[in-house]
Amino acid sequence: MNKTFATILSGALSGTLLAASAAHAFQATEHKRLGDEAYVAAIKKFTSERGKFGLSDAQRLNWSGPGTIYAGTVDPKGEVGYLTFGDLVSIYGDMVASYEELNRPQSKALIAEWRDVARTDNLSRNKDVNRREMELAYVNETHFAGKAVDAYVAWHQKALDGAAQGGKNGLWSSLHYEALALHSFTDLYAVGHMMIDRDATMKLLAAAKAEDKVGYALIDDGIKQFFEANIDLLKGATDEVKGKYLLGFYANFYHNGFNYWGAKVSNLNGQTWQAYGDHRLKDSPQHEQIIVTAAAESIDQVLQTAVGKPPAANNRFMALRYLPVRFTNAACSVSLQQEQKTVLNALIKENTKIMNDGGIDASLLKKQKVADGTVAYLAEIKKYCGPSCAGK
Repeated sequence: MNKTFATILSGALSGTLLAASAAHAFQATEHKRLGDEAYVAAIKKFTSERGKFGLSDAQRLNWSGPGTIYAGTVDPKGEVGYLTFGDLVSIYGDMVASYEELNRPQSKALIAEWRDVARTDNLSRNKDVNRREMELAYVNETHFAGKAVDAYVAWHQKALDGAAQGGKNGLWSSLHYEALALHSFTDLYAVGHMMIDRDATMKLLAAAKAEDKVGYALIDDGIKQFFEANIDLLKGATDEVKGKYLLGFYANFYHNGFNYWGAKVSNLNGQTWQAYGDHRLKDSPQHEQIIVTAAAESIDQVLQTAVGKPPAANNRFMALRYLPVRFTNAACSVSLQQEQKTVLNALIKENTKIMNDGGIDASLLKKQKVADGTVAYLAEIKKYCGPSCAGK
């Protein structure tokens, strides 16, 4: 490897690296589909209970079709608009960071862009949303591994608490928190998010760089040249911020490979199926059905809590038993350092398509099998899941 590689890599990445840093478990459209299907399944079971809600929720929840949910402040003068539950699952985490950010009055100017991205995956014509996604890309640890489990537990609990305290006046806001929870939850069905832990990736890279300090230094240099020359967001940024984007690029590279090649997975319910990640949700109907069933069960807990039927304390996180926790026949892409020529050819072939692909298309790279195993956060899932997961 020589310095020419660093220069070529920097040029090949021009206009693309931020998209590659934004590691998604599923595309925006896939998140929307999962959220909408789960919500429809949940509210079908809830038909007889809808009359128990007061005027506030009657005005903020539309139950017909996939349903729409109010976004904005409690004061209707601060209305942002109405979104489907699937829109909310798609938006939270990738396009906005928090409940407060989505529901502030100034977000009204962004609602058309949010809807368009959730329905089309087109970021190139929605530049404000695209920029915000890139800002969030290097701090999305809550979309991966054990941190995604913690995020689901925290936000699902917040949704249950809100539904219990103000079911007749605040179910709509509890459903926002549930959508935030389910973004992280559904991410964990993508093989790349099961297998990639950003902390673990950092340790792995440190070990790899120790083996070939010069090679990885040149890759880093090529990417950093791109940072300094091409990205307004990162001009003048600290080395720590640039380092997080660099880590995002590496994590995304491996994440895309796992998502593309997939794995045979199983959960604590005893179900086994073929799983993939973004762009490949439709390739495994069983995969999609298991996600929808689990998410619908989680939503149902919030709805039932709002009418005075909360789950038992040790059953609040039972949906975790549906998460894939064991894997066989998994594979990722061969490393950047080992396959520099293949990587460069893939970048040149992809060109601007890389923006919509969310990184390098793994089908253009070489496959590398990984050992069968169990997710590192299995004990955490069992702890939260309670008796329904005990001894499994």
